[in-house]
Amino acid sequence: MNKHVGVDTEFNEMIALADEVSERAESWADGIADWMTLMHLTPFVLGVRVPKLIAETRVYSPFDREETRLAVCEKVEAVVEGAFALQLSCYASLLQFQASAMEGRFLMSDVKRSFDEISSSALTPAVERLRSNAERLG
Repeated sequence: MNKHVGVDTEFNEMIALADEVSERAESWADGIADWMTLMHLTPFVLGVRVPKLIAETRVYSPFDREETRLAVCEKVEAVVEGAFALQLSCYASLLQFQASAMEGRFLMSDVKRSFDEISSSALTPAVERLRSNAERLG
């Protein structure tokens, strides 16, 4: 019976390790998906938005330039949100590193995962704005 308990414990550890590897792969895939979305949708949004911005140069009142106002406001909001998300993610990673170092299990894979999470959290607001622009303009 004691032999089976050891096998069950080892099996549970293998399941926990597989879950951790899967979580790392999902984090990495999210970061790559954000970059791919930015590279794919940016030329489309620029191609559709630039003619509208050029057409708005004929409008005298700056209050009637709706597309220009949207372009500036969306970018400022995305940068500010991304900066706050970046800082929060950096602080969370720092606390996680401290906890893992105090436990004695500091792995370089944790460092890579934290960099993936930081970049993904910083890019998320920009990607959301870009997707909404593509839907609105397309």
